[in-house]
Parts: sequence; structure tokens; C-alpha cells
Amino acid sequence: YTPASIKRIAMRTNINKGFGADGITAGFLHYLPDEAYDQIYELFVAMDQEVVPPTQMMYTIIALIGKPDGGERPIGLLSLLYRIYMKLHRVEVTQWEQDSEAPWDQAIKGNSALLTALRTLLRDEFYTLNGEEVVNVFLDIRKFYDHIDWRRLLLRGTQNGFPTHILVMSCLVHLAPRA
Repeated sequence: YTPASIKRIAMRTNINKGFGADGITAGFLHYLPDEAYDQIYELFVAMDQEVVPPTQMMYTIIALIGKPDGGERPIGLLSLLYRIYMKLHRVEVTQWEQDSEAPWDQAIKGNSALLTALRTLLRDEFYTLNGEEVVNVFLDIRKFYDHIDWRRLLLRGTQNGFPTHILVMSCLVHLAPRA
């Protein structure tokens, strides 16, 4: 990536979005001089080399937004610069996803929960028609992220060729303090 590609991503960021956890808004980025993008580039290069973001980029603000059927759900407001940094690495992640697709993996681009459920139902009907028994287990993963074994995630991600600097950076930000 280059300072120009950073600026391009910043300019595509919706100016009506709120601020990030770093206090930076998309509108602020739209008015930066080109020299500022040179400095952001230097910051991102240092992050790639050191695999550690500045502390300000690691904070997440938790906001509660209303659900259509009542109640609230929490969302994390990340640093805007962190979001831009991750967008710069989107190609690497997308390439890894394409290279790592497996026939048993249903969490792939273009697949929906409905399509997965229909395929499962069709397979179950096929086995039932052939006189076999079918057992399904459905898990509620609403609190799934609260139970991630981070050491195992880092180990398996690295073993499976996921870009290490992106994996570590993501874990650092996810595990950082929340407000």
C-alpha cells in the first residue's frame, strides 16, 4: 500500500459515520493534507514491522443500539485508523480465504445461513429416504466470542497460513480495554 491508497480508502469512508474510538471522524480525514497521509503510511509500516498498534488504536468503545424487536445489543466502535489499516490488508485476507476454502466449510463468500440450512435439510431427507438415521446438533453461538481460546486461535491461524501480522493485530485490538 501507499499514502495514496490510504487516502483513497479514507475518502471512501462514509462522512456521516460517527467517530472511532480514537476520536477521529471520516470528515476529519477528508481535510487532511497529503503530507498527513505520508505520516499515516509511516505509522502503518511501523505497525507491520513491529506487529503492535499504538495504544490509542487498540481501544474499543462499546455502544448499545436498539433492536427492531426491542432490547439492545452492544456494538464495538473501533479506531477509524485501525479500520483503514485493516481495509488495506483486505486483499491478503481475501486471498487466504480463497486458498483455504474446503468443501466442509459453509462460512464462505456467497453462502448464506439459509442456503446452508436448506442443504443440510436436503441431505437429511436423502439419508432418511435411504433408511438411515439422522442426528443434528444446533448450537447457539450468541456468546461464542466470549469463549475463544486465544492461544489456540493464534497457533491454528499461523499453522493454516493466515497472515500473522493481521492475526496478531486483530487479537491485540479485540483483547484491549473496552469502554
